Amino acid sequence: MAKFNRLVLTKEGIDLQSKVQIGLPLKFTKVGIGDGLLTDGKRLDDLKELINRKKIYDINKLKVIGDGTSKVTTIISNKDIEEGFYVREIGLFAEDPDKGEILYCVANAGEYADFLPSHEISPVEFIIELITIVGNAENVTAVINDSLVFVTREELNDLAGAGRTTETVKKNADDILMLAIELAILKNATLNNFTHNIFVVNFEEIKEDELLDGYYDEVNKRLVI
Repeated sequence: MAKFNRLVLTKEGIDLQSKVQIGLPLKFTKVGIGDGLLTDGKRLDDLKELINRKKIYDINKLKVIGDGTSKVTTIISNKDIEEGFYVREIGLFAEDPDKGEILYCVANAGEYADFLPSHEISPVEFIIELITIVGNAENVTAVINDSLVFVTREELNDLAGAGRTTETVKKNADDILMLAIELAILKNATLNNFTHNIFVVNFEEIKEDELLDGYYDEVNKRLVI
């Protein structure tokens, strides 16, 4: 497992943050990966681009956490990669109203990187979540590729409801299916063939001022209401 240092705001990212704090929007655009090594004397916050960018990915999802940070999600795959490489650096890009697209923040795993093989050797696809600073920005957005939409286990649990398990969700689905079958049978039933009324009226619960219209069906021996 790769060991990335925390995401570091670049100087251009810090500059954009200062603009965001006075009301300008913060718009994330994409995620990039590369195999660049951070050499001695070089600082992450000085970077204006990944050291050696290898691949760019669309953003799948954005969630503003509410504590001054946001979570950006993307799907990393080697679909179009013909030659494998070590994923040493990950960068998040954003739109600066004055400079255009900038490298907002970046992380580097150095010698603790994972190898991403070519697609021909072994297809690979995994999800990464980048937690980054947004400060008190009121308008945080991202360019999202809707074709990459997926549901995480956490979101599926939220959809199912608190305390739900796979077993309870399946039971609910089975119960709903059985109810649908019973309703279909009832809907298609021909009541004229019954010799007894299948609907029970409890006369003890009828209020004194409640009126019921009906008649006694002598042939079928039932009270019709």
